[in-house]
Amino acid sequence: MASATIKLFLPRGDAKSLRTAEISNWTGKAIAAPRTELDDLLARDELSNAGVYILIGPDPQTDEPFAYIGEAEIIRDRLKQHKSKEFWVSAIVFVSKDESLTKAHVRYLEKKLLTEAAAVGKFKLDQNSAGGSSLPESDREDMEVFFSRIRQLLPVLGSDLLVPAAQAPERPSLGRCPFLSCQRRRGSRPAYRRRLRHLQGVDGRPSGLAHRHTPS
Repeated sequence: MASATIKLFLPRGDAKSLRTAEISNWTGKAIAAPRTELDDLLARDELSNAGVYILIGPDPQTDEPFAYIGEAEIIRDRLKQHKSKEFWVSAIVFVSKDESLTKAHVRYLEKKLLTEAAAVGKFKLDQNSAGGSSLPESDREDMEVFFSRIRQLLPVLGSDLLVPAAQAPERPSLGRCPFLSCQRRRGSRPAYRRRLRHLQGVDGRPSGLAHRHTPS
């Protein structure tokens, strides 16, 4: 992921309140707010633009993380319609500062967000698929860059929707253990092969050593 200089603005000085985020040399802008400040969010000029949005809250039945991902040509109008959705407690909106996002662009971003969020699997999603859109090659590359900035900003704004879960390191298998072979001179007792189950010990002495004797 490319390095980035992020400008985070807190109008009320509270990181949990309404806030905006921008990245240097990026035409996009993010606005996030708790549901209790929805009216203040809707009053912002940026919400007259096309964009994508994410509504976040607990699943009403399981209390697990739950998200609704959508797009609209006028974000303000669409968020007003979602007042009837009771689950969400915060909203994150992504728009373009130069109003360059079209309906096709935001449909592409919505599809990308849904696909990536489903692959990460941390949130239950309210909808399983989106129509997406077919874009010219140059526009598609622009939207991939736009999406990469969305990915960078989401954790800064308090959401791990697209952050993969850390994987536990793989434990070594005991099925293929190293072994020690010993040979005695001819005429002595048969040599034995000792299979070492555990090599770690205290003060250099083997601990938990299990072996079996088989004629060689």
